[in-house]
Amino acid sequence: MRLPVRLFLSLALTLCACGPALAGWSQQVNQGNQAVRQGDQARAIAAYERAVADPAMPAKNKAVVYYNLGNLYLRQPGGTSVRSASQKKALAAYGRAVALDPGLAKAWNNRGNLYRLRGSLSAALNDYTRALRADPKYAPAWRNRSVIYEKRGRLSQAISDAQTYLRLKPGDRNEQQRLARLKKKLAEQRSKAPRAHKLAQAGQAAMHKRQYQKALEYIHQALVLNALSPHAVARTYANQGTCWYHLGHYKKAAQSYGRAIAKDPAFAGAYRDRGIAYLRLKQYRTAAANFSAALQRDPGLASAYYHRGLAFWSLGDLGRARRDLGQYLKMRPSDQQARRILALVRAGKKANYR
Repeated sequence: MRLPVRLFLSLALTLCACGPALAGWSQQVNQGNQAVRQGDQARAIAAYERAVADPAMPAKNKAVVYYNLGNLYLRQPGGTSVRSASQKKALAAYGRAVALDPGLAKAWNNRGNLYRLRGSLSAALNDYTRALRADPKYAPAWRNRSVIYEKRGRLSQAISDAQTYLRLKPGDRNEQQRLARLKKKLAEQRSKAPRAHKLAQAGQAAMHKRQYQKALEYIHQALVLNALSPHAVARTYANQGTCWYHLGHYKKAAQSYGRAIAKDPAFAGAYRDRGIAYLRLKQYRTAAANFSAALQRDPGLASAYYHRGLAFWSLGDLGRARRDLGQYLKMRPSDQQARRILALVRAGKKANYR
């Protein structure tokens, strides 16, 4: 994916009353602009970096220069490691730009593009939305957000955003064709939806009867139809993970829970269940991180405290294990097994749970 990195060089400088401080940062900006026109990226970056280091520079001007820096960092040549470092610098620059001027839609949009390139679709979606709050007429953000909605399977929202984009940019024939494809895809999805939901429900029913292999067959058929709502897709992938877990395929279970999370990043239960699968795989740090993610999304999810306590116990972090198990017992005081485990942790015993 190519990132739109055209420089935004209109700084609206007020140079009529140039005091010494204004001459300092404005001179650096002018040198940076000149270097950009001459194609000298390294010199432009150096000049812009000197400009933003000047505390006398007004916030809105500084925001635009940070935006320019983000674009220039992304244009630096180099291998994979250099590109990764440049992307991190660009993310930081765009972040400073929007912190200084939240109305700078282009900076929100370009940071969203970079998040999308790095696979952080939730962060990209948030940035495109912030761009549109800053400027509802900023057309690229409507199209970019439409692409994220399409990737998430939210076709109605993808179509709505694409239509708004075309009202602003009616001559974009590629987007007109994309909109037509989206509408056709939505129509096909709606025609298959009843069967897909019926298969997903059959899979869930078989799972509750502990007929896990049969459940997996139903679930596979439901997902292949690609006609479930995003919410239903996330829950169906979570059910698939639960089936794999009970069949002893913990890696596959973790992968299925990961797909559920990709469809619904707010799905706390999927983070918890993926953490449990990682406990089985003895990847305790990864497990603990998943339980923490679950609790960020749902602080009332008691079982996440319990299992994170087990993960910390396995890591030998007895202090955090005690705290988590204690918090769990405040929420579930009748759980005797948890009390026994907490007693072992307090006694300094090594983890020996199953």
